[in-house]
Amino acid sequence: MWKHASLSVLALCFGTTIGFPHPARAETPKPNVPLQLAQASPSPATLANEKDAIHEAVSDYFDAFGRSAAEAATFYGEPTLLVLPNQVKVLSKRADVEDFLAKTLTGLTPLGYSYSKVVDPRIRLLNATTAIYSTVAVRFKADGTEMQRLGVTYLLQKDNSAWKIREIIATDLDKLVNAD
Repeated sequence: MWKHASLSVLALCFGTTIGFPHPARAETPKPNVPLQLAQASPSPATLANEKDAIHEAVSDYFDAFGRSAAEAATFYGEPTLLVLPNQVKVLSKRADVEDFLAKTLTGLTPLGYSYSKVVDPRIRLLNATTAIYSTVAVRFKADGTEMQRLGVTYLLQKDNSAWKIREIIATDLDKLVNAD
């Protein structure tokens, strides 16, 4: 009997340690609080409008990046996750994003970098407030010659009616996400 009681106490303590509620303290579900994980598909017109807004946000970000890190950082949400081939970084606040972008620009400027363009954008809406934007980022010198092509996938989230970049993933050019 003591053996079973000890096991019950151990299981109860272990469950409490990893977050299982004690049966006597378990919360009862609150009535009239719906949990919504998925929504009905938006209309084709809404999809087109959201895709246009997403493309405009990323294009505006690319334009801002060519001008200043501070301006480009305004297109990011907080926190932002950066997934590079050999590193994952969390940029917790706007200052971290601005610092990352400033370091990137500092490395590109001596090479003649002037501006970037989006080529072959692919947008996939995951739900009403989350989207994937996969593209080829082309960097140019001031004379218009191409410097570099990079595959990039962005995870964007709609925040207060504006789309913000929440994640950047370095992507092989042949692995870009397909559009809807």
